[in-house]
Amino acid sequence: MRRLLLWFISAAGLHFALSVAGTILALRAAFDVKRGFWSAPGAVTLAYLSEILLFPLALVRMVIPVGWQGGYAEVAMVSLLFGCGVAAILHLRSRRRDAR
Repeated sequence: MRRLLLWFISAAGLHFALSVAGTILALRAAFDVKRGFWSAPGAVTLAYLSEILLFPLALVRMVIPVGWQGGYAEVAMVSLLFGCGVAAILHLRSRRRDAR
């Protein structure tokens, strides 16, 4: 149980940190890309990674038009869902291993 909680916190925290950092650096990266990718490869890569990590949120907004813009609260909810997904996969994997 402790291991699942540790994985949940790690996955959710890492997702939230990368998503927020990418969102904050996205504007700077957009201006840096005009001079070429190699002018700021770290910022550009982090901004693209943030878009990939936040794709489920964009997908929900396309399917269900939500009028509420929560900002970082929405990012936190998606991060918690990623953490729950990691914990569920590990739980199912341990159950399968115990069944053998």
